[in-house]
Amino acid sequence: MKTIKIAGYKTLSLVDVLEHPSFTIWTTGCNLKCPWCSNTPVVEGKNARHITLEEVLELLRDSQKLIDYLHITGGEPTLQHQALVTLFQTVKAETNLRTSYDTNASIPEAIEKLRPYTDHVAIDIKAPLSKISKYARAVGLPEKRTAKTIEKIKQGIKAALDTPFLEFRTTMVPGIIEKKDIIEISKTVAEYATNRNGRTVYIIQQFIPYQNVRDPKYRSEKATPIQKVLEAGRQASKTADVEVYIRTIETGTQRIPPPNNKHQNTAESINTPTTITREKA
Repeated sequence: MKTIKIAGYKTLSLVDVLEHPSFTIWTTGCNLKCPWCSNTPVVEGKNARHITLEEVLELLRDSQKLIDYLHITGGEPTLQHQALVTLFQTVKAETNLRTSYDTNASIPEAIEKLRPYTDHVAIDIKAPLSKISKYARAVGLPEKRTAKTIEKIKQGIKAALDTPFLEFRTTMVPGIIEKKDIIEISKTVAEYATNRNGRTVYIIQQFIPYQNVRDPKYRSEKATPIQKVLEAGRQASKTADVEVYIRTIETGTQRIPPPNNKHQNTAESINTPTTITREKA
């Protein structure tokens, strides 16, 4: 009987899959050490437990009238990809739900195995893939190891390109990610989106100094100013021919209209701010 090691789950989340309600599970463990990570207790497996796939399916049957997706986040879900493949296969066979997960894309073989059973993938691009030293700072790894990790990430992104709904995310971490970095990443997103048949979006996220942030330095940082996130979003929208959104704690998720839109100085609200809580941890 396969099990998944989890930190908790939420039966109804409105923030994990863009525009869709989901049943969200937090898996434990991660192969990166981002100093600004806000899910440190999840990554470290504090209060973690194993849940069987049968238990997950039972919970989904109770919730499926209210949700569109089963979403797996973490931590890094692909560390447990063998169990997720079985879970996704079963969900597809026994429910009408779609499947989704977050990933840092550094385990391409896992993404490849999950690909046939996945409807949505959200890939975190932590920094420009061309800047090894900056990526190393963002993920908390030595530069030599980061260089190898970036090559894995590129492979992971390519493995996900057939996914019907592909989402890229970057958090504007103070002192690491600036507007010029977002512009460079948006160009990378645009390149990967070329010739894709599915939907591609790019979400620029505000850094929030939550109390569980790994490094005390970032716990004492101020949240990224909304205006800074908005300006980066506008520039990314001019650069990348994909849907661009910003996400802040104050305003929720907002679509940045493309440059040819006469209302391009405004942002369209997608959902209201929601505090992410974990149930059954």
